Formats: sequence, C-alpha cells, structure tokens
Amino acid sequence: MSVKIMHPVVPMLCKEAFESLSEFELKIVRKGGRFPEEKTLEYLVGYSGFYSRLLVIKVFDGRPPFYRRWVEVFSVRPHIIFNSKVYTFIHSGEEKKLIECLSNYISPGERLFIEYVYDSETLKALEMGITPPLTRLGIYTPRKRLYMV
Repeated sequence: MSVKIMHPVVPMLCKEAFESLSEFELKIVRKGGRFPEEKTLEYLVGYSGFYSRLLVIKVFDGRPPFYRRWVEVFSVRPHIIFNSKVYTFIHSGEEKKLIECLSNYISPGERLFIEYVYDSETLKALEMGITPPLTRLGIYTPRKRLYMV
C-alpha cells in the first residue's frame, strides 16, 4: 500500500488506520474549511491509478473557551468499485481502526460525529432506541463520545 499526502501542512488524521490496504492505495487531500479553525480531509482509495472518494473528515479545532473541538465523518461509501476490483470499507479492519483512532483523537468534552446512513445495522439499532455507543459503529469508540448524524 502506498499513502500519498497532499498539502502536508496539517497532520493527516488516522492515516495509520489504512496501513493494511494491500492492493489499493490511499490519498488524503486537505481542503480549506468553512472558517479558519476547520480542516477538511478527503480520503480517496485508488487502484491502478484511478481514485474514488471513500469519505470526508472535517476537524473543527474549536474556539476556546467558547467552542470545543469536534470531528465529523460523512459521505462514507461502503464499497468502491474499480472495474474488476471492489474495495469494501463497511465491516473492514480499516473502518474499525479509523473509528477507534478518531475516538482517541478527541479529548473529554469534545465530540465525534459519524454519518451512519451507509450502515443499515447501526440505522436499525438507533431506530429501535439503542444508544449510539451500543451500536455496531459505537462499539469501536473506546471513549464512547460518539454522536450519530
């Protein structure tokens, strides 16, 4: 696996979660946020020189003492198809490691928001009234500061 980092001004959050990619590549592209304290990171998975967006992570660094840091994960694609190859993110080791890493990145009082529409199991659990930390995605958050969006 090769990891290519674009705009290395900002730490590339949790890139180590993707170290186990074998025949696919990862690119992390940094883009500006809506305001100075926000960073947007696009995670792209590639095969044979073709790349497709896997997910987006926004990190808001906070505005102490008024706003604390938060992290948002959204536009998650459960599968990416490259002609003859398919990369599956949902239920993968990379998905688990990424959520664990992001959970450890935030401090007490800070928030991790994960869009769950790509995961029908988590969606059904939340609809049944199960709290986010007890859902399939929530069990990967050791600090249990997960908010589903």
